[in-house]
Amino acid sequence: MNDFVNQPVSSVALGGEMKHIDHEKLQGLLSALVSQRFFELNIDLLSENIRQIPWVSDVHIRKQWPDQIKVVVSERIPVARWGSNALIDNTGVTFSTDGDRSEFLVLPLLSGPEQLKEKLIEKHKKVVSVFETLNIVVEKMDLSNTESWSLTIKDGPTVIIGKNNFDTRLVRFSVLWKTISAEQLKKIATMDFRYSNGVAVSEWKNQIDNLGVQR
Repeated sequence: MNDFVNQPVSSVALGGEMKHIDHEKLQGLLSALVSQRFFELNIDLLSENIRQIPWVSDVHIRKQWPDQIKVVVSERIPVARWGSNALIDNTGVTFSTDGDRSEFLVLPLLSGPEQLKEKLIEKHKKVVSVFETLNIVVEKMDLSNTESWSLTIKDGPTVIIGKNNFDTRLVRFSVLWKTISAEQLKKIATMDFRYSNGVAVSEWKNQIDNLGVQR
């Protein structure tokens, strides 16, 4: 009776969209399930082992009596780069990658002290939410050792926010950005918001137009 109820696993069904997950490592773990007894299979241990594979965000495993196992794997969605060999996913988790990383060069690069990484990721989310409404793409975001912020806009200027009043200065940037024409934007190299009631615009290629801002 025990042999009938507790049969060896005969098949493992794998689901989920997987573009970057190492299929060989995953298949190696799943292949080891075949022939193990249905009720003796340690689902928690298997889940933990699968989560150790780079790019795996989450995994759900379900037993289907009498002899089937269904596994659904979720892959991490990268939203930014961290340093030279790591990515940050859409939940704020940093993970390492193997192989060719050229396809991720289009993602913004976050740079700052390791101990301030969580703060940098949090602020990046806020910047992205604001910039999406302005159709702006962040190319790079830096946090210095003194906790001073600066941003580089894709095909645009570097925006210096400074150490204090991050949210207030981000709003000021948004208001100013809406008043700048495409022609003016091409001339701007840096926008410095480390002022109480203005912004310094510098390194124009030709001449400084009147934007009603402080230099």
